[in-house]
Order: sequence, then structure tokens, then C-alpha cells
Amino acid sequence: MHYENAFTVPIMGVSTKINVEPMIDYAYELMSKDKGRTVSNYNGWQSDVLDNKLPVFKDLVFAIEELANDFHKKIDLKHTLKQILDNMWFNINPTGGSNKPHAHPNSIFSGVFYLKTPEKSGNINFINPNQRHEYHFTRDNVERYGEYTFGEFRHTPEVSKLVMFPSSLEHYVDGNASVEDRISIAFNTKCI
Repeated sequence: MHYENAFTVPIMGVSTKINVEPMIDYAYELMSKDKGRTVSNYNGWQSDVLDNKLPVFKDLVFAIEELANDFHKKIDLKHTLKQILDNMWFNINPTGGSNKPHAHPNSIFSGVFYLKTPEKSGNINFINPNQRHEYHFTRDNVERYGEYTFGEFRHTPEVSKLVMFPSSLEHYVDGNASVEDRISIAFNTKCI
């Protein structure tokens, strides 16, 4: 008997030692000057696209591109191409702030880097791309949910952790149930 994984969706993550404090300060500075934009955020603040050439982002940009190129090799994308950071932005979710289900068009990989993650500030949730999945694998017939039967995959954020996934993977962020802000940087990569 032979089993194959036909439609595997990888999610990569790495804990870093990047100092988040200067980025937190910069996020609040921007928020005090700009009303931001509304894309997937609900009851929270999202910055416009950030200038990723600023010194405050140097270590983060390096880490994103290093992980993206590891991911690129892992899933066997063309060896003549490489991944670079395309764009990134801040998300500040106060109590009750969340992000609605969405995906990131016109990019290869997307991800999040966590700056501030109080307990109960909201998981990132990845939705199984098989849209009919929930009709077949229910609590009535699943003994223990796993990679073949999950309808959603939840990830609890951690400060200085970098998480990356294919941009097509729909995801959302739970409402912040903490009394403190949850702060992250979301980003996209592209091939060159």
C-alpha cells in the first residue's frame, strides 16, 4: 500500500532574536501621525506599506528573505529565481481588534512577524483550502484531528517569531481578548 500527500500546504516558522522594541516604537509613532488604512483589519489600525530600507527593519528584512529563499528551495521553485521582500505593513489590534479572512494576491509567500503578543491577543488561523472539507470530516467521524482532517490550523503568536506561508492560503486573526495591543508586521514576497 502506498500513500501520497497530494495537496500539502506548508507553513514555516522560526523564532528569532530580533530586537522588536524599536519597531514597536516606530509603529506607535506612525499610528499617532496617520489614520492608516482598512484592508482586512476590523477595529484595529493598519499602516500603509512601510519603507523596508529603513535601518529599523534591517534585521527583519534579512530574516524574511532568508526564510523565503529556504521555503523557495523546499517546495522546489525554479533554482534560477530567488525571493525578495515585496512589501510589509504594521497591524495594531487593540482589545476587540481582528483581521477578517483573506489571502494575499500578486505574491508568492506571505507572513507575519510578531512584535507584541499578550496572552489571549488572538491566534492566526489558516483555513483548509479544500472548501468542501467541513462537509466530510466532522466531530461525528473524526477520532483525532490532524493534518488530513483539520478544517483550520491555529497558530498562537510569540514575540520575535516569523511565520511564512503560501500567499494563496486564506487566513484570519481572532479578536484580541487582551487589554493590551497585539502588534505585528505582515509582509509579502515575490520572485525575481
